[in-house]
Amino acid sequence: MVPGQVQHDSACKAVLSRADGVSFVADSQNDQSINNSELFQNVAVNEARVGLDFQKLPLVVQFNKRDLTNILSREEIMSRWGLAPWPVVFSVAITGPGVMETFRQVLLQVFTDIEKDYNLAEEHGVSSDDFLTGIMGDVSFAETDR
Repeated sequence: MVPGQVQHDSACKAVLSRADGVSFVADSQNDQSINNSELFQNVAVNEARVGLDFQKLPLVVQFNKRDLTNILSREEIMSRWGLAPWPVVFSVAITGPGVMETFRQVLLQVFTDIEKDYNLAEEHGVSSDDFLTGIMGDVSFAETDR
C-alpha cells in the first residue's frame, strides 16, 4: 500500500493477517504528511482487525523519495517519528539506498520474535547474523544522506 490508497482495506487486511513484520513506506514529500498519517492509522486499525498487536509486530518506518527536492528534512521527520518505538530508515527506492537496510531492520525484529519462541541461538546455534546472512546473503547497506 502507498499513501492515498486507503480504499484497498481488504487487501491490506489480507496481507497483514499473514505478516511476520511490516515495512511502512512513507512518502518524504512535503505535501504527503497527511496521507502518510492516514495510511499509518489505517494500517494500525487493520492490524487490530486481524488480531495483531500493533505494539509488538515487527515494524520499520521507511521514508522514501529522498532524492526529490520538495521533501521534509531528516530533522522534521525525526521530530515527528523519532520517539516512536519503530526504527526509521531513509531511502531512495528507485536507486536502492535504504531499501535493503529497511528489510534488514524488519528481519532483525522478526528474528527477535522467533528467538523467543524457538530458542534459535541456544538450541540450534543460529545467531541473528546467521539468520540475516541466510536470508539476505552478504549484502552491503547504503542509506541515503538526505
